[in-house]
Amino acid sequence: ACNWAGVTNCLSFISITMPRIMTEPSYPFRLILRWIHALCSDSYPIGQGLGSPVTRDSCDTGRTQAKPRCPCMSASRPRIPFTYADYKSLPESMDRRYELLAGDLFMVPAPTTVHQIVSQNIEFILLTYVRRTLRGRVLDSPVDVVLGTGAAREVVQPDILFVAAERASIITRPEVVGCPDLVIEVLSPGTEERDCNYKKTLYARYGAREYWIVDPDAKILDRYVLGDNGFDPPERFNETASFSSPLFPDLLLGCREIFFLG
Repeated sequence: ACNWAGVTNCLSFISITMPRIMTEPSYPFRLILRWIHALCSDSYPIGQGLGSPVTRDSCDTGRTQAKPRCPCMSASRPRIPFTYADYKSLPESMDRRYELLAGDLFMVPAPTTVHQIVSQNIEFILLTYVRRTLRGRVLDSPVDVVLGTGAAREVVQPDILFVAAERASIITRPEVVGCPDLVIEVLSPGTEERDCNYKKTLYARYGAREYWIVDPDAKILDRYVLGDNGFDPPERFNETASFSSPLFPDLLLGCREIFFLG
């Protein structure tokens, strides 16, 4: 059967883009096509995932479980991608966060309290270090990171990012234009698939020197380092481990401190 959850998502999209309907005569037609796509697709224009749910083990293998598609959808259905201009036209007063990935707009669900505590722990450790050493800038979500140029631009909102001092010029007032040196994503049920698969490839493609995927429930941190052909296989650290990074000389990061919940 068709996935009627798409109706809710599409109505949400219409409500937030109503100003464009009033100013662009062709925009209602595009919305109708998106509505048809949402009814019969397993990937909504506005959704909480990029494809099918995956387990933590699939972060490195990329395995997914295919979902049945609606039989009323043909293989040649029209796909109208969102653009960077569409993304920037979203009202600033919106209390939801979105990412623009591969021409689709995805909602970033509110994080859990455990997610926020672990994220704050990491940010505190890194902020304390960079303020003392002046080696760069640490930012946290919400902040737009724009990757690519022209119509193919994609926009992500990492939980935490670090930009080295020599590349500080990519940090502009409205957004970060270019890939940070370090990207950190703390997993949530609604974002795990994107973080472990598509966004990992995206960050490698645009030159992130390191990518950390942090699982606050399993208390595991996977550290990816950029190699000649994308990210090398990760180093995995559990709650009792400590590790260091060339990005932060003389800093030893303890996972016990990272996963401390108080």
